[in-house]
Amino acid sequence: MAITDLYDDDIDAPHLVDILAAEAPPPGRALAEIKQEDLVKLSALHFAPITAVRCEVERSQAKVLLRIREDAAMGGSEFFYSFPVKKKGGGVDYIEGITIDGAQATMQAYGNCEVDCRFIDTATAWVFLARFVDYERGTSLIRPFMQRKSGGSRLGGEDEGRRLEAAFNIGASKATRNVIANAIRPYTNFCFAEAKNDLVKRVGARLAEHKQRAVTRLSELGVDLARVEALQGRVLADWTAREVAGVLTQITAIRQGLAVPNDVWPVPVPEPRRADTAAPHPTSTSPPEAGGGTGDGPVPSSASSPPAEPAKVDALKKAADKNAGGKP
Repeated sequence: MAITDLYDDDIDAPHLVDILAAEAPPPGRALAEIKQEDLVKLSALHFAPITAVRCEVERSQAKVLLRIREDAAMGGSEFFYSFPVKKKGGGVDYIEGITIDGAQATMQAYGNCEVDCRFIDTATAWVFLARFVDYERGTSLIRPFMQRKSGGSRLGGEDEGRRLEAAFNIGASKATRNVIANAIRPYTNFCFAEAKNDLVKRVGARLAEHKQRAVTRLSELGVDLARVEALQGRVLADWTAREVAGVLTQITAIRQGLAVPNDVWPVPVPEPRRADTAAPHPTSTSPPEAGGGTGDGPVPSSASSPPAEPAKVDALKKAADKNAGGKP
């Protein structure tokens, strides 16, 4: 169904313009109006039917896989991303996938195809419509992707214009990557696996050198090694070739602007200090009472002491006189 089908009078569904108008733009900013003519133009561009055509150089799967393997060996960490995440039951898992570089290399190796990426501006975001066309098989696939303008990228520093440009470019790259990865998934998965395995092999051949390289790159990014070790679950000396390759891949993604260090390796939050349950001993600052005392605490008065029994007093006097040599 084309977008223009939404404007048939016999359809009781809301129009796309009405749906977009229902968004609440931020204060002081107006929502861009999308006219029906613009949607018709986009429909003609993206939703026209595709039929197979005879190509001068037909696709050979053996040659396609060979080209992908060669490109993956050259691309290495540039062709895939890998981010560690802690599992609920303990341990570390990885979120992995092919990058825009790997996807474009796979598309070029696949041949007889193209990707067209257009966008719709909704004032608060761009809606990218990326279309993959396979001329040899006569198939096409469209994948939409929405990229926010505000907060969509942390690149560009304090310059709002540069941040806007970076966010737009990232959105176009993600839309292109997504449509290629979905249209020819077996080939992009093959590219991802080849790039990852080749990088692990290269790292394992010179493990100590690549460990030092990872430490140097982390220092340049201002990331404490302890943060990375905490997420990996082991110290640097115990890292395997796969873990070192993963860290190098994460560093590459950060340098390309696809991630930020604090998102990849979160800063540890200090645990709140527990209050001492034992009550402190009170100290008296009042001067000592008459009759003695050091001021460390109240001295009980003689009035508060119980009176001594007369028989015990007489016995004590007799014992004292006897010891002193006196007579009773």
